[in-house]
Amino acid sequence: MSLREDLQLVLDRPAPAAEACKPKKKKKLKEESESVIDQLRKIVADQQWAKINGVMVDLFSANAALQVYDALNDQNKAHMAKLPIKKMMPLVYKMMARKVGA
Repeated sequence: MSLREDLQLVLDRPAPAAEACKPKKKKKLKEESESVIDQLRKIVADQQWAKINGVMVDLFSANAALQVYDALNDQNKAHMAKLPIKKMMPLVYKMMARKVGA
């Protein structure tokens, strides 16, 4: 086959369906529906790091956060559960330092 024949074969092919050319929609992550505390519990249960709202959280950090959360009274638990992960983790390490230092 010549180059001209090859080119003609390519041009004679039917165009791909429009659906095949569209980018696939990303599925919504469960992060949006689950609370940060639920996600931390999942990390500890799976013994595997995960991203929470774009922040990598390892097993040690998740476990420390849950220990602090479980030790709080109900009023403070509600306050901590509302915090974003970027504000929660410095608070957790501060509380852990107090516990270790005491």
